[in-house]
Amino acid sequence: MAGFNLTVAISPDGRRLAYSVRGPDGAQTLATRLLDQTQPTLLLGTEAASDPFFSPDGQWIGFFAHGEIKKISVQGGTPVTLIDTAYPYGMGASWGPDGNIVATLGNSLPLSRIPASGGPLQPLTRLAPGEATHRWPQVLPEGSAVLFTAASNVGSMDNANIEVISLKTGQVKIVRRGGYYGRYLPSGHLVYINQGVLYGHQVRS
Repeated sequence: MAGFNLTVAISPDGRRLAYSVRGPDGAQTLATRLLDQTQPTLLLGTEAASDPFFSPDGQWIGFFAHGEIKKISVQGGTPVTLIDTAYPYGMGASWGPDGNIVATLGNSLPLSRIPASGGPLQPLTRLAPGEATHRWPQVLPEGSAVLFTAASNVGSMDNANIEVISLKTGQVKIVRRGGYYGRYLPSGHLVYINQGVLYGHQVRS
């Protein structure tokens, strides 16, 4: 992470990276490469892209650009616009196995759900009293819940909470106080950042 935007994403199988680079014309664009290769491939048409994220099968890369959420094949081609967010940048997105993308479409917004094939968005969370933003979602394994950061101040995350919402019941629970950008790992650990330090702990079964 650099600042409040994700700069690198790794595919679900752990074999491919997607990240922002400067193209030949100096514009920011997306590149991708397999970990066993040294040369990246520039993805044309992804100028000004940020916050890349992979589809569950690793064949598509989603990203924010020019106030839109788009997707592009890892092989390249023409990007597909999924939704116009009406905001200049997003605050993270995650592509679930049910074919929906959970995203934060602006700096002071809750989470929304957008079909990966395109279509209208659906509100997913509501800001609780004292909360200013929900951001950096992660759809958890099996697609049953979403992990995200809830903060009372859009400019500082050190007093934020890491929360989880059940996609079946809509129930929201705080899983960690005082941290942001929480990520659940296949090992059963929750990792997160607080005051510039990366922490991790075993999640109870």
